[in-house]
Amino acid sequence: MPLFNIMDCLINYIGVLDCGTPPESGVYINSLPGINTEIINAISDSEEITHRGVWSDVNQVSARRFQTDIMGKLRKTYKLKRIRQTFEFIPESGTVEVASGNYRGLLLGFSYQYFTFQSFNISTVYLYSTTAGNSTLKIFDRQGVELYTKDVVVEIGLNAYQVNDVFISDRLFVGFDFTNIDGVESDITSNVSSCFCQVLQEVFCDTCNPSFGGATKSGATITNTSTNAHGVGILGSAGCDYSQIVCNNKLIFTSAWLYLLGNQLLIHLLNADRLNKYTTADVQKYNELKDYYQVQYEVQLEEAVLGIELDAMDDCCIECSPLVKSVQWLP
Repeated sequence: MPLFNIMDCLINYIGVLDCGTPPESGVYINSLPGINTEIINAISDSEEITHRGVWSDVNQVSARRFQTDIMGKLRKTYKLKRIRQTFEFIPESGTVEVASGNYRGLLLGFSYQYFTFQSFNISTVYLYSTTAGNSTLKIFDRQGVELYTKDVVVEIGLNAYQVNDVFISDRLFVGFDFTNIDGVESDITSNVSSCFCQVLQEVFCDTCNPSFGGATKSGATITNTSTNAHGVGILGSAGCDYSQIVCNNKLIFTSAWLYLLGNQLLIHLLNADRLNKYTTADVQKYNELKDYYQVQYEVQLEEAVLGIELDAMDDCCIECSPLVKSVQWLP
């Protein structure tokens, strides 16, 4: 199962007073006027979801809203590219590689400086095995942080495992635990990739293809095995993902995220199953407060985006030509 999603860097970045570990931001939702822990408890439905469950739901819904809204704001300022290059390698039978206590697989990466917002969308991971058994599929980033893990049943021959997740990183190791299974030597040189950067950055096209090769991982050490993929294959794509703009600048987006959480919390409150003073006698008050938080969220998000400068000259994901803006002078 995936250990994080695109906007998970914001989850619990802002906390609730008297609710667990202090948040990374040091900011609490209770700092907003009209918001307190009692409101979160009041949202708990007939299934007795705790205030922690309510806060988790509010965070998840808000993160999806934030991702959509930030893309809309960025497009008003920059010409963003949706570059997507598909790659696929399906392993075939070959010389047997006997079981060993390490991970074998593929190393995906970018080795050039003109691509800031790189991401990999991994759809399917393949494994050709000469034995049946059990294994674990794992995906690690450049720092060796485990991003994904899935226990799998291995059959003799070609196996296919669905991942369907996006990983924001400039390098990934995708591999299986070969302790109890035998793989095969498989030549990956047949993999063909087209130029990743497009017309405006064509000068960099000879260097901007993502690298794609075999590798092994023993402990924390990853060793490149060049063209031998060890019976591991992959279907996915490389592309641009801009959510890390937020993750790398969380401090700038704190106010916008705070107001969005306040707005979403009150939406949950006003649509809760339980009847209490918040959803009956004070319903007008919280409707007005909800609308106020929405306005403040939009203002703060706009200010945060304007405060960030992206390199439109040397990045494959941003077109060099600025957006044309029409200005009218009124008498």
